[in-house]
Amino acid sequence: DIEGAIEYLESYVFKEGGNGQVYHFLGQLYSRNNQIDKAAGAYRKAVDVAPQQIGSYVNLARLYAEQGEGKEAEAAYLEAANKNPSSVLIRGALAQHYQALGKYDEALSALEEAYALDNEAAVISNNLASLLIEHFPTSENLERAQQLTRGYESSQVPSQLDTLGWLQFRLGNLPQAISLLEAAQAKGGQGPDYWYHLGMAYHANGQNELAREQLTRLAESEADHFGKAEGARVLSTL
Repeated sequence: DIEGAIEYLESYVFKEGGNGQVYHFLGQLYSRNNQIDKAAGAYRKAVDVAPQQIGSYVNLARLYAEQGEGKEAEAAYLEAANKNPSSVLIRGALAQHYQALGKYDEALSALEEAYALDNEAAVISNNLASLLIEHFPTSENLERAQQLTRGYESSQVPSQLDTLGWLQFRLGNLPQAISLLEAAQAKGGQGPDYWYHLGMAYHANGQNELAREQLTRLAESEADHFGKAEGARVLSTL
């Protein structure tokens, strides 16, 4: 009963005042009820009361992004980073935001900051390696990506296998690349990144039927993936 929960919390805030958790929960309820302006207002109150509440900042920024308000979303992430200078999570979320906008230099800067704060955070190391391989594939960066992905060959995490597989593709090691990229999908990795990477690897290895299958999935996806144009170009030749 979302309406009932909203009514209860609104009454509670009116009588008792709100705290960060109450406003955060109220923001979630408003969002689920498609009351976007009220949701944004509740999340704003949550971070004003409790600026250390990272989840409220992330939800607020994502809400702005979903409404096409990119500048407001970026401002929310940056405010969160400024008020929480030791937060790895917020810098990782900011990097994802920049990547979605195609702002890869800014994404790299955010991930480098996150990595400097915690070089053992697995998701940050993986995302940093992936970004270097995909968008900054200099020999120096590929060498660094090898260090960041050390041990991934025995990982059970699809995204890590995919990153290492794409690194092997960049290095020209096609059999190893295909084996790792197939393993990533076998362990549950699905989506535009996985289809693009394995499709391109199959194509480079002359396995055109398999390449067509992967790149067709990419082409039919509604996701706005950076590799769609290149995937479509290759698909048209098969």
